[in-house]
Amino acid sequence: MIELLVSFFVISIMLFILEYLFFEDIFMIINTNNGEVLKLFFELDVQKSSLRLAYKLNKQIYCTFFELSRLFNENGYLIENYADKILKQFIEEHGKNFKLKNKKKE
Repeated sequence: MIELLVSFFVISIMLFILEYLFFEDIFMIINTNNGEVLKLFFELDVQKSSLRLAYKLNKQIYCTFFELSRLFNENGYLIENYADKILKQFIEEHGKNFKLKNKKKE
């Protein structure tokens, strides 16, 4: 029984290390007009008590913060007005850095 428990912990630690080294927490992948690929990702910033929406472009990280106390109400539900406002702010601030492709054929 102890051997089974030890093997479980060893496998769990190996999987955790593999995930940490080889997998990225990518939220969305966006192709741009200039041929670059943006990878949007979320990170939890414990010190600021916020959720960070970020992407990396030309070795520089751009981000916008969502305050968790304003993003969710006391029952744990998403406050859509605040989320919409911050996403629009993100697009206004960072939209100049990239232009999205329009794949619609007219």
